[in-house]
Amino acid sequence: MKAYLLIILALLASPAAFAEKTLQECIDTENDLERLVCYDGIFGINKNADSYNSIESNNFTLPNNNDSFGKEQSNKEVSEISSTAKGVYKKWKNGTIVFLQNGQEWKIIGVQRIHYPTENPKVVITKGIFGSFDLKVEGLNRRFKVKRIK
Repeated sequence: MKAYLLIILALLASPAAFAEKTLQECIDTENDLERLVCYDGIFGINKNADSYNSIESNNFTLPNNNDSFGKEQSNKEVSEISSTAKGVYKKWKNGTIVFLQNGQEWKIIGVQRIHYPTENPKVVITKGIFGSFDLKVEGLNRRFKVKRIK
C-alpha cells in the first residue's frame, strides 16, 4: 500500500517540478519575443510564426476605444459613451432595442417599464457592476440595464 502511495506522489510531483523549472527559464529570458514563446509553450498555446513576427515588428493596430465598448472581450479604459439614440421611442421597456448614432445597438434587459415618449434622445451608457452596462436617457431620472447586441 505504501509503495503505491509513493509512486502516486512521485508521479504528481514530477510534472510540477518540471513546470516550475520551465517557468523559471521563461522568467530569466531577456528577449521579450522569446519569453512570450516560452510562456506560450508552457500553457500549450500554439501560435504561428507570423503572429510573433507582427508583434516583433510592431505591425499591429489597436481598435477604436468607442467601437469596442460593451463587447464581451473589451478591457479598454473607456468607462462611458455618449451618443444620440436614433428614432422615436414611446416606451422604454425590456426588449427595446436602442439604435445609437455611432452604429451601436443596445437592448434593454431590465424589467422596468417607463412611458417616456421622445425622439432622438441623448443617451449615456456607463459601466455598471459585474460587467453590466446602464443606459441613462436625457430628461429621465432612471437607468436601464442594457446589453450590447451590435
